[in-house]
Amino acid sequence: MAKMKKTKRVTSGVLLFPIADKQAADDHLKRIGELELLVAEYTAEAAEQINMVKGDLESNTTPLQADIERHRLSLEAFATNSRDAVFGKKKTLKLQFGKFGWRKGRTVIEIDDADGTMQLIKRKLKALIGQLIVTKESIDKKALGKLTDEQLTRVGARRKVTERFFAEPELPESVDYGPTKT
Repeated sequence: MAKMKKTKRVTSGVLLFPIADKQAADDHLKRIGELELLVAEYTAEAAEQINMVKGDLESNTTPLQADIERHRLSLEAFATNSRDAVFGKKKTLKLQFGKFGWRKGRTVIEIDDADGTMQLIKRKLKALIGQLIVTKESIDKKALGKLTDEQLTRVGARRKVTERFFAEPELPESVDYGPTKT
């Protein structure tokens, strides 16, 4: 067995316990075990309390989250059914307590025939081939999204822009709700 090199450990000003012999060292090991057991007990107790609080939080907030979702869906239905009358050409309606409307979602590139489109890209867009086709020879839709609609049409793809509904209430601290009902 190879001899281990002794290294000196710097204690950075920590007040050390004097250890005179193996029995004292064994006593310190015992104390470390006892202290680690106490730490584990405190940790387990804290975890139990945290789990109870999380359970209470979930049971208290689940109905509130469901109510928030019902309000949001109701706003979305209202906005959809009266889009022209209420929004006109605007996408967002700002009211006293917040705003709601539509945001442009991700642009999705739809490809009718991936193999045919790849061949068309190789033939018609040779200068951009390294940016539009990844090494494993699959189409990089993110890069295709940077092309013009005309270029997409030439290779059998099209841009599909989606809209996502949103509702953002103003923070209660920033809105004067008037006298509160109790």
